[in-house]
Amino acid sequence: MNLENIENRFFNIKSNVNFLQNKLKSKEEFLTLEKKNRDDFLAANYIITEVAKNTQEKFKERVEKLVTLAIQSVFEDNYEFVLKFERKRNQTECQLIVMENGIEFVPKDDMGVGIIDIISFALRIVLWSLQSPKSRAFFVLDEPLKHVGSGTEEEIIRAAKMMKELSHKLKFQLVIATHEPQLVMIIDRAYKFKRINGKSVVTLIKDK
Repeated sequence: MNLENIENRFFNIKSNVNFLQNKLKSKEEFLTLEKKNRDDFLAANYIITEVAKNTQEKFKERVEKLVTLAIQSVFEDNYEFVLKFERKRNQTECQLIVMENGIEFVPKDDMGVGIIDIISFALRIVLWSLQSPKSRAFFVLDEPLKHVGSGTEEEIIRAAKMMKELSHKLKFQLVIATHEPQLVMIIDRAYKFKRINGKSVVTLIKDK
């Protein structure tokens, strides 16, 4: 092999080395960028998870507090409302629980419809209060306490007082259609509707 052949081979090898070095450098830069993107993604995912967790905890605390207050205002039992979050099938599910003396009850399966009426009303109000921006501060309810009176008359009165107190504190208006005469003693304004000769006659029976 003469000198010229050796030089040509040397330059070919050198060219290949330079090519491989540039390719290696390009791969290293790509891997560095990918690592940075991965680190950024993990950091962003951590922040999102923590924010979601914090938001969920605040939501849980607000809902549990107001609903517990509502049911304890009506019933004499030592009830506590709890939101139980569980991870199932890669999704977060929420179960509504009522605790009594450390025992868990699922309202729709284990408890009477009276307490479900109160829970439904309280949930509707607390979810409205958490809206941003809020919808109209105006609710029309048809017989919201129709099952509460199955206990005692005092429960209906306590439920009506609870609803009135919440409406004043959270500044919303309630329009209630009911056959419960006990509500007239509690509400601010009451009308009586009576059908006479095919016509509806409205009479104001209480005005604060």
